[in-house]
Amino acid sequence: MTRVSLETAAGCLRAALALWRGRPFRGIGCAFLERAADLIEQERASALEEYAETELALGNAATLAKPLAEWVAEHPLRERLRASLIEALLLAGRQAEAIASYHNLRRLLATSLASTPAPRSRIST
Repeated sequence: MTRVSLETAAGCLRAALALWRGRPFRGIGCAFLERAADLIEQERASALEEYAETELALGNAATLAKPLAEWVAEHPLRERLRASLIEALLLAGRQAEAIASYHNLRRLLATSLASTPAPRSRIST
């Protein structure tokens, strides 16, 4: 298997994510297409997570915080996205916002899933 550089991976993910035009099959009204659309949206969310982690590894935390906040709002239960947002905020020197985001995740997981954040998402508060 060929290893891809972080820059190449970020570029490929950025290009792929730029093609997104919203929920696929919108308005068609077929149940099996709704399930397919859900799967496609989950794959997009996974690509967002990969992209965020790649950009963080490249040291682009400051420019990533705003889009990450939007993606977290779009996918509030995607803990991997939230962990990247928290990391980006911390690296950008925005500790209070990072702590607030963590507490929001903790409340959301407790009320929605009766769960707690995974170790990767936790920060000392």
